[in-house]
Amino acid sequence: MLTRYILVCILLLSAVTIGKSQTGMQVSPVRLFFPEREGSTQTALIRVGNPSQQKIVMQLSCADWKRDTLGEKQYYKANSQNNSACPYLSFSPEFITLLPQQEGQVLATLKMPQGNQNILRNAMIFLTQTNEQELAAQSLQKSGFIIRIQLGVHAYIIPTALQKKSIQLTDISYLKKEDKRRLRVWIKNDGELPMESFLRLELMNTETDEEIRLEAVPFNSLPGEAYWVGADLPEKLKPGKYLISAIADNGPDLSLQVVEIEMKID
Repeated sequence: MLTRYILVCILLLSAVTIGKSQTGMQVSPVRLFFPEREGSTQTALIRVGNPSQQKIVMQLSCADWKRDTLGEKQYYKANSQNNSACPYLSFSPEFITLLPQQEGQVLATLKMPQGNQNILRNAMIFLTQTNEQELAAQSLQKSGFIIRIQLGVHAYIIPTALQKKSIQLTDISYLKKEDKRRLRVWIKNDGELPMESFLRLELMNTETDEEIRLEAVPFNSLPGEAYWVGADLPEKLKPGKYLISAIADNGPDLSLQVVEIEMKID
């Protein structure tokens, strides 16, 4: 009997030090930062762990990416973007085989040409499983789905001359679709460096003075990026007129950025 399989790709792009996929595969670190030094060669180790009971074979590759207006990453062919870091990166080995319960490591090498470019460059280093078909055949699974694991590690090349950090909040909007209510804030990184920030939303009912603080939303941004960062409103939030404060917390070395607006929430 012929079984047709649907490929399901599990992509891990984590914001923490150690990333873990739904299958238990682990990668560390999930971000590599290289200072731009003309003519230099720099290296970094990427550690990968396989806690499963199956052999996993993974291939290293590089891709460009940028965020769209909803903050979602869009991926592109290596070296297709002007700020691509892919041309300067190589990996050894390019394929890594991990036996059950085994850990391994990959050496990422950055080779910079002569001459400082003063351009912040970024890329995504992918570790993509290549033996998913073999494992599916061995397991004799009947579900029709094949799981392919893909881990992602961010890589940045940062010129030492770049120092400015800045996030601007310029607009707040309210969205309602069926029973879901949502606030979103337009953020823009108008600095020179990548930023790791939190968006905090506070609402005050102008009739009752009741205050509501929503859970902080983490967001990352690259210089020049602008997109919406959103948060769902609690179901129990009463309709009315609210003073809404959006606060960007960019860490202890930067002042808070605040924008406020009054609006009706139905």
